[in-house]
Amino acid sequence: MPSGEQVAGKATILVSEKDALPLPVDEWRWLHQADALVASGRVEEAVVQLRTLVHALPDSTRGYLRLADLLRQRRRAGEAREILETAVAHVPDCPVSREALADVCVEIGRYDDAIPHGQALLALKPRSIHARDILSTAFLHRGQYERALRLTDEMVRLDPYDPGHHFKRGVILQQAGLLAASCRAFTRTLELAPDDELQEACQMAIDLLERYQIRQVLSLASEDILFHLHLLRDPQESARARGFYLSETAVAVLAAQLPYLTPDSQPGWRHYRYH
Repeated sequence: MPSGEQVAGKATILVSEKDALPLPVDEWRWLHQADALVASGRVEEAVVQLRTLVHALPDSTRGYLRLADLLRQRRRAGEAREILETAVAHVPDCPVSREALADVCVEIGRYDDAIPHGQALLALKPRSIHARDILSTAFLHRGQYERALRLTDEMVRLDPYDPGHHFKRGVILQQAGLLAASCRAFTRTLELAPDDELQEACQMAIDLLERYQIRQVLSLASEDILFHLHLLRDPQESARARGFYLSETAVAVLAAQLPYLTPDSQPGWRHYRYH
């Protein structure tokens, strides 16, 4: 049997170039041996063994994935991407390989490459939240906020109680300049996970967005006397009618500044840039 020929999960490989008798390669045995090498700290030997395995068994998805994972752990994500591209080329309909390849493309900032792999993954798994997460991240980094937001909205519909989805939606809305909607998304994140690790990031984002919205409201009020008068009577409802979203604390801060604002005032902060 020639070296590399596959038979029921096995192949043959020569021990050396001068060896005339090929030895059988058993996928599971070689994977276990690679794991043993890693456990003993011999990671580079495990990498070599796994490379040999996938060369002998080109359809060994497990081999490719294990090899790519080791390379990513060794901060060799570029090599991992090449390995996973080979895996996808051999078994294009394997969602696990597609997902891993799309992930590593995002990891190394190759967003243009991540998109087709994410789309292929979505075609294989139409309800995949992870595929949508990958694609929304890639579109966000490319500045395609509408496409990113549409995918994140789908994530929220598929799993409405995951705070991470709402947080990501808030980030995209913020980047798109939709500050009130972004503030709502971050507030919803806090409601779903008040003790989550996202709490601090959410609160910081909300504080920043509210400060910026207060500045916008005051700027409008300085140019529109009627709006200014409405704000004096009911600051929360008047701001909301103009599309702003402010917490009770932020409304109190706004209300405290309104009596000192005149229609022709030119606030010194007006020309600042906030992100």
